[in-house]
Amino acid sequence: DVRGAIGRLHAQGRIFVAQNLSLPEMHAVMGSAKFCFVPKGKSAWSLRFYEALFANCVPVVLSDFWELPFESFMDVHSFVIKWPMDQVGDTLMEYLESLPDAVLEEYMEASRNLRCWYVYPPLLHEIEEDKSSDELYRVCPNLQEENAFTAIMKQLAAKARVSRTMSRFFGPGSFDEATTAAEKEMEPEALEADDGHEEPESASDE
Repeated sequence: DVRGAIGRLHAQGRIFVAQNLSLPEMHAVMGSAKFCFVPKGKSAWSLRFYEALFANCVPVVLSDFWELPFESFMDVHSFVIKWPMDQVGDTLMEYLESLPDAVLEEYMEASRNLRCWYVYPPLLHEIEEDKSSDELYRVCPNLQEENAFTAIMKQLAAKARVSRTMSRFFGPGSFDEATTAAEKEMEPEALEADDGHEEPESASDE
């Protein structure tokens, strides 16, 4: 049980786990951490993943069957650590402790560059005229181009189906030769410019 393993690490004093915190308190705790554990919730995904991105701690995903959003065009390996659920314990802690600060800063920088793709901008921000005073645009200056709606459309465009049979013809044996011959057979014959009258001779000055 992944949450039981997390509880044991907390009991050992190796990680901090808190309950019943207010949102500001929780965000302050996450913002001061290097790593934020993201165990699965009732389903494979967890809201904690998105909170970790904006708290700027490195998310450590503990959910084996979670397909991370927008991985088809985003390098999620550059800012997420995904660890096996059945191996949460001393080895995980030793691995995290072994990572140099330079690597963690690279992960955090990648997270800052990519996290706004996960934001669904509310209508208020779409019609806001003065974006310089908008806190959301301060965090996500390119929000109009880089947001979750745009990301979904990118994924749908990539999944556009290309038919393997429409406007294509195929068959066994000498199919290609037969279709080539049929194409020639169907070509219209050249029309002869003959209306039964002789062509007039061109006049010339003597």
